[in-house]
Amino acid sequence: MVEEEFQEDLTAAATETLSVVAYAGPISRAQIEYIRGVNSSFILRSLMMRGLIERNSDPKRQNVYLYTASFELLKKLGLDSAAKLPDYAKYRALIDQFFSRQNETE
Repeated sequence: MVEEEFQEDLTAAATETLSVVAYAGPISRAQIEYIRGVNSSFILRSLMMRGLIERNSDPKRQNVYLYTASFELLKKLGLDSAAKLPDYAKYRALIDQFFSRQNETE
């Protein structure tokens, strides 16, 4: 049953989450959920089990994990770095501006 789930195509929500992680990573679950506006725990777990994203501890904060695109994902896309994603610099700048504004309002 579980193996069949991983052979299915990604859902729209999983693709959206994967895009957020690929362009914004390293990124926390809370930040992903803030961008998407919905709980992303199940989708993050599924993407990790598929080997498409990786989770590492945040060195600055205990009990917080940061998500990044996995080497396996980059390999499937034919890339050696997330920075080589289409329009990476443009979207990364927009994401950085988004979080800068969020931090200013807090």
